[in-house]
Amino acid sequence: MGMLTAVKTPLTGTKGVLTGTKTLLTGTKGVLTATKTLLTGTKTPLTATNRAMVGANGAPTAVKRAHARLRARLAVACLATLPAAAWGQIQVHTIVGSLESNYTDVVAVSADGRVAVGATQTPDSPGSTAFRWTPVQGAQSLLSGNDWANLHVRSVSADGSVAVCSAHRPPWGSYALRWTAETGVEDLGLPPGEGWDVAVATRASADGGVVAGFGARPASNEERIFRWTRETGMVDLGIGPGRFSRILSLSADGREMFGAAGPARDIKDQAFRWTAESGFVSLGPVAPAGLSPRIEFVTPGLVVAGTLSPTPGLYRPFRWTAEGGLEIIDVFGLDAQLTGISDDGSVISGIYFPGPGFESSRPFIWTARGGAVDFERLLTDRGLSFGNRVLGNTLGVSADGRSFFGLTIERPVSASAFVATFPCAVDRNLDGIADFFDYFWFVEDFETAAPAADFNNDGFVDFFDYDAFVGAFEAGC
Repeated sequence: MGMLTAVKTPLTGTKGVLTGTKTLLTGTKGVLTATKTLLTGTKTPLTATNRAMVGANGAPTAVKRAHARLRARLAVACLATLPAAAWGQIQVHTIVGSLESNYTDVVAVSADGRVAVGATQTPDSPGSTAFRWTPVQGAQSLLSGNDWANLHVRSVSADGSVAVCSAHRPPWGSYALRWTAETGVEDLGLPPGEGWDVAVATRASADGGVVAGFGARPASNEERIFRWTRETGMVDLGIGPGRFSRILSLSADGREMFGAAGPARDIKDQAFRWTAESGFVSLGPVAPAGLSPRIEFVTPGLVVAGTLSPTPGLYRPFRWTAEGGLEIIDVFGLDAQLTGISDDGSVISGIYFPGPGFESSRPFIWTARGGAVDFERLLTDRGLSFGNRVLGNTLGVSADGRSFFGLTIERPVSASAFVATFPCAVDRNLDGIADFFDYFWFVEDFETAAPAADFNNDGFVDFFDYDAFVGAFEAGC
């Protein structure tokens, strides 16, 4: 099945890139000899797991050619040094000053992190102003030509073209709103029926054509899910699996919705999926009741994540899938809370608590391959610094798992937002290096048709992903 022969020479490099001298990798795991990953005409290792789908275009010879190219690159010179550009430069954008504010916060980014939405506030203003930001245009107010009191942006579509918002509806209600550059802020209305005064839009499909959220009546101690399209208007879907239900994500086309429900507004312990054909379907228990699960995220890849609290004051993050069951996320053995997750569930962001009290919290990122890393330390190790500003106690992550957003604070009163992007797509563990570990891990994901192996993001795990990954790996970062 292949062999691993190596001269016992430490793998070294000026920036951690593997440059091992005369180290042969022939791969017991099939990484370089590809015993397991060469697709023959009689067997394919790809199976439809979870959201990953195997295409009909098996093309085994294309995978062999792609694998041979990479083997030639890595093994012929006994693991010659990777290109200098293999050290991926993290791109950090600070969002501050564009709207003459002293407080700027990003609440969501597009799937690739190139569009951000959030809120900004000035010292003499009682409310905040919603904005949309791109690296080229900077931060622009969403209120141009509109007059909405206390406009709050909730999320942004995957392509960045549509912002989902809410605004105060006197005396105690709220409006569900949708923004585009063409239409400005648009009122989506209320669910059908009498007595509604609350409608809060929370999520949108990839192009923003489908919007989901929740609504309520003043006299009713429950929340109801709604779905909006231009053709149907706002449709009341009912209360969901629990009295209080929230939609947390949508499929790209908006035909599927994923969320969490529970007995109270701040307790969501059931994960569910909704389609027009099946209605609300529970994903099953994600943890024993005694662990008090609080679900924060349900992704389109059917990954459920949140926090367990087996005893008061103890918080442990978790990740759950139907195939793998419950997994406790270890963050340096400390209490931690999750604040973001990628669509495939392989990248998680959050805050951990090295000392007593919330003020001790620090942001971290966790990857399925690399485990937990202190986010600020990761940046400073790459020579990045925010000067006299410190990172705030929140950190979100984009759907593709490569962009992170949060706050930097200059005490006592100034806060600005940032978006940090890891542009190297083959850097699987986000350590800033493209090396053979990343290749090992991609092959393992590819063999099991894991959603993380969908390298070209077309909804299928097939030889096109393998070929694209090899090409990107050869090019370096």
